Amino acid sequence: MTSQNTKDIAVQRAVSLLNASGAKYKIIFEGQEYGELVAVELNKHKQVRTNKFAYLYKERMAEMQPGDVVQFEHDKPEALRSTISARAAQLWGPGAHISTCKDGKVELLRVS
Repeated sequence: MTSQNTKDIAVQRAVSLLNASGAKYKIIFEGQEYGELVAVELNKHKQVRTNKFAYLYKERMAEMQPGDVVQFEHDKPEALRSTISARAAQLWGPGAHISTCKDGKVELLRVS
């Protein structure tokens, strides 16, 4: 078991290293505070992401049955493929689809 003196030495070394590097920090160790960094409350507003590709695939994916293949076109096929794959995993579960980019188009196969 580590003795209290060893822990104190480790904390003192950490504080010395942080001071030497010019870092801003706040350490609270066994009731003692080191450093002057002040904690601030984080903004609790949730960022809302908009999905600029949703109009391209939302309805078509909702209608897909196992075995169906659908093609989507967009000038950024890799970005579209990423979005479609994430949505497919949400809708049908992981591994229930296969997607590929081919000739600037995204093909989506629903497996199960």
